[in-house]
Amino acid sequence: IPTIESLNSLGEITVVVPKTQKSWTSKINTRSKTKIEYEIREIDGYTMHVLDAYPSDCANFGIHEIVNKPDLVISGANLGHNVGTHAFFSSGTIGGAIDGVIAGIPSIAISVAYKKGQEMVSDGFRPPLTQFTEIVRFFYENRPSDYMMLSVNMPMYVNNSKVVAAELHNFSFGSLFKLE
Repeated sequence: IPTIESLNSLGEITVVVPKTQKSWTSKINTRSKTKIEYEIREIDGYTMHVLDAYPSDCANFGIHEIVNKPDLVISGANLGHNVGTHAFFSSGTIGGAIDGVIAGIPSIAISVAYKKGQEMVSDGFRPPLTQFTEIVRFFYENRPSDYMMLSVNMPMYVNNSKVVAAELHNFSFGSLFKLE
């Protein structure tokens, strides 16, 4: 809800979200089902299209079935940062934004980072998302025509942080498994 509240001042917003948490699902799309569970819910006065699907499915469905080519796709806000190559190729939030780019629509992935032990409540999202609205407006009005995607990472509970453009950090987990 904080993401929707923060973006409301920008214009008409259509919300399409996964039914359940879908972190680390990358740009996976549901291909084995011919029909996805779909419902419309009213939450805190906002209409939400809810799919039993992945973030990329939600972006695709919103673009092609609900809005018919929106001006901008925003994926997230994700809880946790997406700052390196590992996240770019693993994040469902970034995957949703990539689906927008594939459809030829400028897209933004938003992630709100938190510190270990920090309480994760919606009030922690509100301060950075206020500034996010300004970033969205700037990106939409000023981006070069060949610049299609932005991944924004903001710290939880912080407002008016310095905005810095950065390259993806080349990060590796190392081995995720051990042979036995």
